[in-house]
Amino acid sequence: MCALALALNLWGIRRDLPYVHDYDEQPFVVNAYGMAVTDGWDPHWFGHPGSTMIYPLRIIDDCWITYVHGGDDYQRAAVFGPEVAFQSHSEEYFYLGRLLSIAYLVASVPVLYFMGRRLFGERVALWGSLLWIVIPQIVAQAQLTRTDTAILFFGFLVIDLLARYSEHPSQKLRLWIAASIACAISSHFKMACLGLLWLWTEWRVHRQKKIAEIPTRHLADVLLATGCCALVFLILNPFLFVHLETFRRNIASETPLQHPGADGFSPVGNLAWYLFQAIPCAFGWIPCAFALLGGVFVLSRGSFGQKLLPGFIALYLFGVIWSPLHWERWMTVILPALSFLAINAFFRLIDTVAAKYRRVLQIAGIALLLLPPLYNLIFQNIRNSSFNTRMQALQWVQQNIPKDSKIAYEWYTAPLARQPYHAVEIHALGVHADLKTYRVHGFQYLIVSSSMYDRFFADPKRYGVETAFYRELFAKGEPEVSFLPSSTVGGPEIRIYRMH
Repeated sequence: MCALALALNLWGIRRDLPYVHDYDEQPFVVNAYGMAVTDGWDPHWFGHPGSTMIYPLRIIDDCWITYVHGGDDYQRAAVFGPEVAFQSHSEEYFYLGRLLSIAYLVASVPVLYFMGRRLFGERVALWGSLLWIVIPQIVAQAQLTRTDTAILFFGFLVIDLLARYSEHPSQKLRLWIAASIACAISSHFKMACLGLLWLWTEWRVHRQKKIAEIPTRHLADVLLATGCCALVFLILNPFLFVHLETFRRNIASETPLQHPGADGFSPVGNLAWYLFQAIPCAFGWIPCAFALLGGVFVLSRGSFGQKLLPGFIALYLFGVIWSPLHWERWMTVILPALSFLAINAFFRLIDTVAAKYRRVLQIAGIALLLLPPLYNLIFQNIRNSSFNTRMQALQWVQQNIPKDSKIAYEWYTAPLARQPYHAVEIHALGVHADLKTYRVHGFQYLIVSSSMYDRFFADPKRYGVETAFYRELFAKGEPEVSFLPSSTVGGPEIRIYRMH
């Protein structure tokens, strides 16, 4: 399973490199590189805080610069600055970050497998692990330098330790739990929900009287472990408390009140969106139905360790719905838990069927659960490995637009940042000006992407000005060419317009 996970994640890791990297990768890759070439340990960024990615990547970059480039980056950074040194071969460091992300995912496989075997048995552990390994969204996040896979690793390590602690409590296990929670929170602040899961476990252990000690001694041990959790967090994030104002700004930038395509819902609206759109889209409606049934089985007759999975899902959802934003990728961390619940429910239902039909139904059911995500994953990796629409647009611009042309292009279009054009990158063309203004400023070409304008068209009442701009552009602009994605070509729809 580790080999399968490694192969599926390495396939498609390139994406748009070396031309384009994902915007969310920049804080980790650039800051880690800057720390390495300046021999520092202050990331100057605490948005996640993401230290379980930034610090390992800083060490990896240091080794790469020393042993692959012979230390040239240190001299270049000293003379020209870290930013200039980074640009000379930036794609290498994005690859290193993505490989670290994949390494966390592969390390999560045994953690989740042994957790599943301990809670549900060998059969559910095997097929539940295979199910979450082939979920396209998990692979998509692992192929980027983000903290999603570090969250998977540390988060489910905590759940596994809590399940063991609930059966055989000890101070040693409690300290391991505290340290693992600190690592999970250091990966992303939203994993603070694991603290409530820990308190629930302690309450259950105390209620079951599985620790032969007086209540005050139990409380003292819990407080000691809490101090251990705080100490590990401080060790992993030593500069966070030095830069509290930077920390405040980073958190504000990570959770803005407005972000087209990901805002506009109340907490109840966020919850409904996650339950009826984000999770079914990532996991599938049939597996979701099995996972719901599996949750009912576990909560009604399951062991306490099994109940930790729906408990974690509920606490996690309760935590993220209060954000002003809603993102499908935030559901990545709960998909393995849903996989185990779904597979457990499936086999419990199969076990009630007559023996002569059981084998056929098992094969059909496993195929029904595993083949759709595997099929989608294969084509997702094909698209990630292909010459996608953004690269097609770049090639067309290079071949058809004169070098002295003035171009305005928005995010998720042709990457023109280092191309020989008078090109201006704007987050979304419809936000900053109208067509007349672009003409007045001498822009000869406008390039737009469905990854931007679809966000405004999805909520035209809130974004009337922006949708009016794109409608006017589509109706009155002079279209030069458009590039469409397909089952084997990735990227958004990109349209290039010539200004009159």
